[in-house]
Parts: sequence; structure tokens; C-alpha cells
Amino acid sequence: MNCKIFNKYLFFCHNVRIEVSHIQFMLKKYLLLLSFFLLVIPVNAQVKNSELIIDNWTFHSLHSIKSYPAAVPGTIQTDLYENGLIPDPFFGDNEKSLQWISDSVWVYETKFQVSPDWLNQPNIKLIFEGIDTYADVFLNDSLILKTNNMFHSWEMNVKNLLKPGINALRVVFFPPDSSQKAIPGGNRVYHRKAQYQFGWDWGPVLKTMGMWKPVKIHVQPELQLEDVYITQDFISENEVKITVQGKVKGKNGVCQVAIQNAQSHEVYVGSTIRTISEEQPFVLSFLLKNPRLWWCHGMGEAYLYPFRVELSEMSILHDVKTIPTGIRKIELVQEKDSIGQSFYFKLNGKQIFAKGANWVPAESFLPRLTDSVYESLINDAVASNMNMLRVWGGGIYENDAFYRLCDEKGILVWQDFMFACGMYPWNDEFLKSVETEAVYQVKRLRNHACLALWCGNNESNEGWHNWGWQKEFEMTARDSTEIWHGYQKLFHSRLPRLVDSLNHGTSYHASSPLYGWGRKESLAYGDQHYWGVWWGMEPFQKYIEKTGRFASEFGFQALPDMKTLAAFCDANQLYMFSPQLKSHQKHATGYETIETYMKRGYPLPEKLDDFVYVSQVVQADGMKIAMEAHRRAMPRCMGSLYWQFNDCWPVVSWSGIDYYGRWKALQYQVKRSFEPLIVSCLQSYDSVSVYIVNDSYKPYVGKLICTVADFKGKIEGQTEIKVSVPAFGSVFVLKVAMPVKGMQGKYLLAEFQTNNIKARAIHYFRPVVTLKLPKASPEITFETVGERIYALLNSKVLMKNVCLLSENEDAKFSDNYFDLLPGEEKKVEIKVNGKLPDIKQLKVRCMNVFVKEY
Repeated sequence: MNCKIFNKYLFFCHNVRIEVSHIQFMLKKYLLLLSFFLLVIPVNAQVKNSELIIDNWTFHSLHSIKSYPAAVPGTIQTDLYENGLIPDPFFGDNEKSLQWISDSVWVYETKFQVSPDWLNQPNIKLIFEGIDTYADVFLNDSLILKTNNMFHSWEMNVKNLLKPGINALRVVFFPPDSSQKAIPGGNRVYHRKAQYQFGWDWGPVLKTMGMWKPVKIHVQPELQLEDVYITQDFISENEVKITVQGKVKGKNGVCQVAIQNAQSHEVYVGSTIRTISEEQPFVLSFLLKNPRLWWCHGMGEAYLYPFRVELSEMSILHDVKTIPTGIRKIELVQEKDSIGQSFYFKLNGKQIFAKGANWVPAESFLPRLTDSVYESLINDAVASNMNMLRVWGGGIYENDAFYRLCDEKGILVWQDFMFACGMYPWNDEFLKSVETEAVYQVKRLRNHACLALWCGNNESNEGWHNWGWQKEFEMTARDSTEIWHGYQKLFHSRLPRLVDSLNHGTSYHASSPLYGWGRKESLAYGDQHYWGVWWGMEPFQKYIEKTGRFASEFGFQALPDMKTLAAFCDANQLYMFSPQLKSHQKHATGYETIETYMKRGYPLPEKLDDFVYVSQVVQADGMKIAMEAHRRAMPRCMGSLYWQFNDCWPVVSWSGIDYYGRWKALQYQVKRSFEPLIVSCLQSYDSVSVYIVNDSYKPYVGKLICTVADFKGKIEGQTEIKVSVPAFGSVFVLKVAMPVKGMQGKYLLAEFQTNNIKARAIHYFRPVVTLKLPKASPEITFETVGERIYALLNSKVLMKNVCLLSENEDAKFSDNYFDLLPGEEKKVEIKVNGKLPDIKQLKVRCMNVFVKEY
């Protein structure tokens, strides 16, 4: 016997008490431990799992007998498309002509075979892991289930309805009812269905139906584990108490539960459990000394302990749950201060400046999502120096792959419950459905190290107080009181109580934001959605004074890459504001708003590809102002989550990464502005203030060199000073005087140098459209190192917003939309789907073409 394992069991059998001599006591104790050890180490290496995935589905309309092959998981829209019955819903303006689909009744059918041996088992479950949304389920022509919520699984014991051999399963899908009383948010709020499917200002109206997750028959074994939950309590800095609780489900008797490390096989604790009910709870605890902590990206290693929970009986292994667990303590700190009230996160006792974005579903047709799509997007978040993503409340509770990857990569998750921009029903039936949903999702997600916060809803509180809903819906005082009391019941009572009981220690925030952007309180309390820019048409510079305590939404639109436009437009529709382009702009004044901001400081191109390029530069520049304002304002402001990270279909939107995974200029700017150490410039009338921001916990000592030069490289002034940059701080360093006139042909380079680290900012004194940019002709050479290829760019003059693009390939660049200084060499790695790029396809464009020297 491994002595280390034996000693573990010795420590945790403190409840054994034998009133005999010391020698007899020790002898009996060792024998008892030995017998227990033999019981919990299973003889067989495999867990018997009787499960059948139900496939081979067909579908047909209620009014047609002709059937077609169906995919499960899937949706009715994708099934119709794959069978050639409808055009691509994403192409052109097809979306409009396909609305009949979600107004129809659809029937899905299959047959499956059941082994006679299975019917000897007491519990045989039919499980729908996700069904969207309203359906009647028939098994062998018996109605067994009516569903109304896509956010939790549906299951029932069907033993008495199954027969040996062939069984028939039929699912009839119905459209969402649209006859309810109008309340804020419209008809969609009555349906526990992804709200974005009803249309948003970045998404189409595509109300899917179908079994969007697997369907299976599960034969419950004699014993199984359920609701395993791992909690942590830090006893000291170097010691944490791990508690594993759960239920043993099955027959009465005696069984053993053991917790071990799935990699090292070290056994932490084990216990014999006597089951006297169908669901026998258990609690096991052990101490972990000097634990390796889980840290978010940029603060350390996202280490996960591979805890393995085993359930056995008389050396027979019945069930296993492996739960990767990060040892960490996450807190949302909201404390009164001289400004108002703080809003920031602490991880393992250290403050975090949250850098990230808002995540929307990455697909309109959810079953299309694969683990590789999630991996690509989460890797993009890591590459962009992010440490947090907010799962927005109008989408879905994301797939397991999303949270697993966030655990592994160190991306914290702000998790909204799925409520957005509306007031929701408060009747008992609706609240019961929501409670089932919330219990299911909290239990599903609570073991994830990445989970930082539960939030009740997106903008419902703000909408009620600021968007004029009472007047719009002609509410009486009684109506208003009733709706508000219903809101409070759900978001201030039911959900927080449920989170506290099932996920104790994880903070709950009732609504994001706490105050609307037009109210002064939004700058002093809670999180902030600042939409004065875009919705309010305020200049980008307004971000500088409107930082708030935690910016959880702000954003600006840009067009996606031309290859993305070509994917949903006919060739003859690739011109400015064509009907097909308009159908993929869901904001009522989206194109006009982009043009308005362009006219304030940028050239206004006439050709579509030029307009795409300039729109992306405008978006990136505007978000740079916001992100760096937030970071300069730390510790007053402690978070910067822009709207939005990704897209659910090819569209003109606020995203930094489009539907096909192509980075806009914004994403490259995010990568730069979210570096742990940045130099940031802030211009006033006659000077430029230079700041250094450091959100790492390492102080730096170095020198700041500020150089003013013209666009051909002639240096006109230079200052160098020694600088000490504190850990986790923002410091003002110096002010550079600036003449009021004659600066259209000059720039400021502020560069901080320390050891092998350089951080710099390039600042222009005048709006882009007024700059005297010289004609540029870059020199490009290529360098191959092993399987990597690099482009080396040189220019004798400044090139602004240099964009590398590959016309016929989807190339990814290590940097793009950058400024190339005179005489400087820029090295950029190029990747094309894991292969070497065709360098003949590489093109270069820059702002110098549009803004010329006069």
C-alpha cells in the first residue's frame, strides 16, 4: 500500500473510536483502514454506462406527409436549408422571406431500438438536453411531455412506455404565441427562448425551432453521482479546505466515495456512505496545503486541479466525475468611498482591472457551433490581452466548451441570466419555469474557476427608469406598481436567493448597469453602459470625462472585411448602401451614424472597400480613446468591457471580430490598448499629458523618451526623464508643450524603456483628415524562420494605419492597422490556416492614400 495514500485515509478516519488499549486500538484501526482502502480502489477499470444517443430523425410540415432527413442537434431552418428547400438565410435579404418558418408547425420523428435487458432496470430516462422551445413529445403515440423553456434539459422516466425492440418518438414544434398583453420588451419576454433570435440591432430575426442539443435514452445505473459541487474555504494564505458535496442516487445499501487527483492518483479523502434514500447526500472535506492558485490571464497560471470523484461498491466502480477545479477566491468589491461606491473584482486578494468585451452567441443557428469555433474565439481573447468576457443576457447560457476554455485560458466570466432590455412576466407559471432554468444553470456552471459574477439581467432596470416605457405602453399607476413589484420579486428576491444557496461565495448583481448613462450617478456607482457616444452622437472625447467606476458596455460600429461582405452579397450588390448591404445593418441609423463620425475628422470615401477601411479605423480610434481613458482612471475606474466581441452572423456591427473570425482594426487596437504596460497621451488645448499605466503587480524603473518629429523623420525636439512606475497603478509623467498652430505634419512618440520591455504611444496633434501625410511607397521583404513567415516593412516616411491584407486568402497577422514611423522596420508574422501564405496575394493600404500632403 502506498504510505502516502494510507496516511491520507488515516487522517480522515478521525470519527472511528474504539474503547480498547492503545495497541488494540491501533491494530483495529489499521485493519479497518486497510479494508476501506480495498473497498474504494475498484477492481474494474471501466464504468458501465447504458446510454443511447437517439438519431436518424426525419422532419415534415404538419400539413405535409413528405419527410426529409433532419439533423439532431439542429434547427428547422438549417434542416430546410440542407435539404435544398430554402436559400441560405444569411445571404442577401433572404431573412425577410423566411419568416414563415417560425410561424409554422413542424414534426420530427424517429425510431430507435431498446434492448430487452434495459427494461429490467427501474429507471430509464428520456433526456432532451436542449429543446427549442415549444413542443409536444410523443413516445409510442403517448403524449409524455410539453416543453416551454430552451434553457434547461427535459427528462422523464419512460420505463413503462418503452417496449423491447422498435420504439417511435415524435416531437411536434409550435411557434411562440404572440397574443399576450404588450409589456416593455415586446412579445419576446414571455418566451424562455434566446432573446436575440427575435432580432436585435446587430442580429437577424431568426426564431429557431428544434432539438438544439442531443437527445438520448439513459438507463440509470444501480448507483450514480449527482450534483457534485466543490467549494473552497481559505483557512490561511497557505491552506485551503476543499469540500466536495453531492448525492448518491440509486439503491439502498453501503457504498464508498473517494476523491483523488486524476493525474497523480493521490487520494485526498474517502468515506463509506450508507444510502437510505433514493438521493443520499454526502459531504467530504480535506485540507490542501500550499495550493497552486488559479489566476486570470496576465496575473499568473490558470492552474486546474483534476479532482476525480469515484463512487464504488464492493470494489465495483459505478460512477466517476472528473471536475477540473481552480483554487481561487473571487470577490466583487462594492464599498462606499469619497466618490460614491466602488465596483471592482479581487482575485486571491489582489485587485483586477478587468479588460475584455461583451460576448454574444457566436451563431444564429446554435447547433452549428463547434468546439473549434469556441477555441478560436477564446484564443483571440487571450491574444488580445483580455482577462474577462461578459456573457450578455439576450443570448444563451453558453456551451460547456466555452467555460472549459475560459477555465483553461484564465478568462473570467461575468455571467448574465438570460433576460435583456425588457420587463418580464411575474406569474407563478413563468417564475416556476425560470426557477427550474436558474437551478439547472447555476448547478451546471458553479464548479468553473472562471465564473466571477452572476448578473440578473441586461438593462431592464435602466430601461424601466430611463427609456419611457410607462408612457410608451400607456401604463396606469397600478400597472407600473404591479410590473415593478414583479421585477423586484424575480431579480431582487428569487434569483439572488437561489445563487446564494446553490453557489455560495459567488457575487450576484441585480442588473447591468446600475444607473443609465444619462444620470450623474452612473459615474459614481456600479457598472456603466456609456452610450452617449453612438446613441447620443457625442464626440469620442466624451469618453475621457465619462469613465465611471466600471465600464461594462460602450462601443461603435464598423463594416467587416470585404471578403465577409462578399460572402452574403451578390457581386452586383457590392456598392455603398445597396439593398443587400442595408439588410445586414440592423441599426436604424447605423450607416448614417458611421458617416457622421467620419465627417468629424476622417476622409469620407466613395468606394465600398475604402469605406470599409476608414470605418474600421474610426471604430478603432474611438475605442482606443475609451479604453485608455478607463485605464488612466484606475483605481477610480476598474473595468473596460467594450461592446461587442463577436457576431452571430455576417453583419455590420460593433464587433471587433466578425462572424467568420476576421479581425477588424478594432481588435488589433484592443490588443495594444490592453497590454499590461501602456503609454497613453491626453491632449489639451496647448499641451499633451503623458501617462504610464501598469496593471501588473510588478513595478518598473526606466526612462521615458518623448520625441516630436515630422512625417519624414526630422526630429524637432526630444525629452528624456527617469521614471518609476508603481505596481498596479496609473501615473502622470509629464506634459509636452504644443504650439497651437502648425502641427498638421508632426507627431509625438512617447516611449518608455526598461530592460527588455518597451511601451510606446504615437500621438497626432490634429484630426486625421487635416494631417499632411506624404506619399508613401513601403519596402516589403519576407523572412522565413522554420514554418513561420514574416513580412518586414520599411518606409522613408510615416505611414498611418498600415493595413496588410491578402485578397484571396484568410490571413492572420500578428499586428495590423499600425503606424509605421520613418526609417523604422516593422516585423509582422503572417498565418494562413496553418500553412505558408502566398506572398503574391499580400497587399498594403494606408491612410496616406486618402489624406494627402498639400
